[in-house]
Amino acid sequence: MLLSRLLAQRQKGAVLVLSALAIPMLFATTGLAIDLGSAYLWHTSLQNAADAAALAGANALKNGDATSTVDNIILTSVTQNVKNDRDIAQVVRGTDTPADTDTVHLETAIDRTSQQKQTSRVVLRQKVPFHFLSLFGYPSIGISASAKAQYTEAGGAFDYVLFGGGRSSAYSSTTDTSCTGLRFRGAGVRLSGSIGTNGTIGL
Repeated sequence: MLLSRLLAQRQKGAVLVLSALAIPMLFATTGLAIDLGSAYLWHTSLQNAADAAALAGANALKNGDATSTVDNIILTSVTQNVKNDRDIAQVVRGTDTPADTDTVHLETAIDRTSQQKQTSRVVLRQKVPFHFLSLFGYPSIGISASAKAQYTEAGGAFDYVLFGGGRSSAYSSTTDTSCTGLRFRGAGVRLSGSIGTNGTIGL
């Protein structure tokens, strides 16, 4: 009987020790998961804003807007998206991580060196606040998101290389129903450049 009581007391003591060790670890794991999950959500929101702004810039390039106008359109897009999604006080232009968590820095790059290929690049930077990790000297972390959109203008009619192969049973000629080569059907077809084929060309 005495031995049973001693064993029970020892077991209770072991449970207390394990609980004392496990509870702080459980709280630490939960706090870390909350902080890292929050940072991931903020980054996703920032990436969505960057994607939308880059597309808005490319659309402005397509419309032939001036570079300053394109920049303002990108700024407006970022401001609307981050303020709707997160509690952000302001969006300002900058190439570094902001000092506070209420500001998003916007960096843009507009490339108009080629009329056929014009690009709009957006980089957003922000500080995300930590709650649990702030107890250990890490109050925030810097995150960034970038996006690039390109407007491509076609170079003209048939600015491509065509390859044809196999046999066609729907060839437009009534005398040859198994033609090998290139076949063009429909009105308004215009070809520019040299045309070569191992078979015949049907129009």
